[in-house]
Amino acid sequence: MPVQMVELIKGFLFNPVESFRKARETTLAEAYQYYVILLLFFSILFGVVMYLELNPIIPILTAIPGMADLGGIVNAILAQLSILAIYVIFFIGLFSIFISGLYYHVFVTLLGGEEGLVQTFKTVMYANTPALLIGWIPMIGIIGAIWSIVLFIIGMREMQKVSLVSAILIILVPTILIIGMVLIASMLMMTIIGLFAAIAA
Repeated sequence: MPVQMVELIKGFLFNPVESFRKARETTLAEAYQYYVILLLFFSILFGVVMYLELNPIIPILTAIPGMADLGGIVNAILAQLSILAIYVIFFIGLFSIFISGLYYHVFVTLLGGEEGLVQTFKTVMYANTPALLIGWIPMIGIIGAIWSIVLFIIGMREMQKVSLVSAILIILVPTILIIGMVLIASMLMMTIIGLFAAIAA
């Protein structure tokens, strides 16, 4: 990674307040380039870890009578699935960052943020730094996710110039809404399945 990129990463990880203040003056293109580099890093390592975690099933499968010669085929399938995962994660990440930014910006506006949509986009991109850096590591990735939430709150406070409470609500309220919608959808699905099962009976 270029020296400037490394310095940006260190800044957002260990001195986020100052880094977000400086980021007010950066362009959306600069923030997106930073995000894309980290996204590519994450996608590749996620695919590698996925392959390594699935690889132990090969000797289990080949131990089954009649499947001893399928080890090479299974290995090739796992490799292709891992490569596919890299592409899917990377390309979804290229666009989903803007969708999530738009979603959060609704609540930024409702909670008094007046610095514009671009600042919200940049906040979301920079706040993903720890999640993309260590999120691919099994068991440790959760630390990156939590760290990113903290950076999101700090970033919203600094970039949108809202209070700490408002910054917390900007991430808390939409998260609760998503969880609520998922629960409602699950309940509706279970109800529909139950109705069909009753009719079939």
